[in-house]
Amino acid sequence: MARAARRSTTELLWDAIRYGWVQPWTARFRGGVVTVIGAGLLLAIATYNATDPSLNAVTGEPARNALGGPGAAVADLLMQSLGLSAWGVALLMLVFGVTRVAQADPDAERKDLRQRAAVGALGLLALSAVLAAPPPPAIWQLEKGLGGFWGDALLHGVAGVHHICARRSELSGKMKMAELAVLPQVNSAGELCIHRVRKSGSAALKFGPFRNVSSKWSRRMRMTHLGETPPFSFWHNSCRERWTRSWES
Repeated sequence: MARAARRSTTELLWDAIRYGWVQPWTARFRGGVVTVIGAGLLLAIATYNATDPSLNAVTGEPARNALGGPGAAVADLLMQSLGLSAWGVALLMLVFGVTRVAQADPDAERKDLRQRAAVGALGLLALSAVLAAPPPPAIWQLEKGLGGFWGDALLHGVAGVHHICARRSELSGKMKMAELAVLPQVNSAGELCIHRVRKSGSAALKFGPFRNVSSKWSRRMRMTHLGETPPFSFWHNSCRERWTRSWES
């Protein structure tokens, strides 16, 4: 009974959470939270300093970020990952959060907002790849380019795919040129071989031990072509003559 009571209590709790999650006021509350986070990211990135202590840098000096050590760590993570595109992350969160708060029916527009967020995320990745293309200026303090880690990775990936495609097209062009250069020689050599085989075969039938057989077969084929059916082949006639001689004797 106690186990059944606990199960029913858990189910009731999850039903209450699902019911509250789809309510308009909870959707607006989540939009407000996203707005606050986006504003905090903007403040952290605006006061970012590469010499502040972070996850991959340890210094004895205190963080000069407006949000202290946590703000310095988050800002460094975004700048190392996306470079200048980190500004876009904070702006998108701020815009989508405010939009969520101002919507009249958040539940009806949830799907449309999620699609826009997905398109915005893909656009930020593309922007980071574009920013990674030019060399960074001298005042850039990070190891990666202006697009950060993800921008460099996407740029090198696209360049690698382009190189592979160009290499394959170049090899196919060379193979076609080689085929066009070798094909006439192969055809002439094949025609010469066929001519020699025909010539040697006709000489063997004309002067060899099968010349009588060749003449009989030619006569038989000529009679067949003219519509006359030869009564017997020369092999059949020879066998019949031998049988007749043996019977008379």
